[in-house]
Amino acid sequence: ILDSDNLDANALLAAAAGGVGTEAALQGVNEMTEMLQELGFRSTYMLIPYESGEWLIQQSRLPQGGPARQGEPPYTAADPYLRTTPREMGELFVMLAQCADGNGPLLAQFGDSLTAEQCQEMIAWLEQGHDPDRMLAGIPDDVPVAHKGGWIDDMQSDIGIVRGPYGRYVAAIFIYRPDGYVTNAHATPSPYLGDFSHTIYTFFNPEPLTE
Repeated sequence: ILDSDNLDANALLAAAAGGVGTEAALQGVNEMTEMLQELGFRSTYMLIPYESGEWLIQQSRLPQGGPARQGEPPYTAADPYLRTTPREMGELFVMLAQCADGNGPLLAQFGDSLTAEQCQEMIAWLEQGHDPDRMLAGIPDDVPVAHKGGWIDDMQSDIGIVRGPYGRYVAAIFIYRPDGYVTNAHATPSPYLGDFSHTIYTFFNPEPLTE
């Protein structure tokens, strides 16, 4: 959560399936996607572990990717094996907040293995100081934000639960550039993420007028 790493993510996927290595990570990917489908996320899926395409090709096990386009235009250059939407990521964070409050779809669906306390722990991890130059750049320092950012060459995103003085809200901000790079090899944050975040924050938490 605090330091994104694809191989660590694969290890977590494998552990979730009770194993280690790419084979177990592939099982974990399938189980995670099935879980997301059960929650109603039809456009969010992961078909292969991170950085595993070459191995799967060698094993003749590379699955067919998803459709080139989904939803209404304008379209982005969607990845065939790993996909989501801002709406569905926002809905997932809403579910996480509801779970931490002791209700909502996550507990209804997985209440035999998930507790409100575990969801509270997830939010506590997401609120720890990390990635300060995306969503957090537009929000006052003393406001708790449980968020997670992501990036590829032509896209950057940040999704979070913001606990402002006038209540909570969830924001899912994705920035896409079809004709160039949004980030670079160092994953330099896009300043537009902070600008959008500030606009959303001030909508829910109006700044007082000054004379």
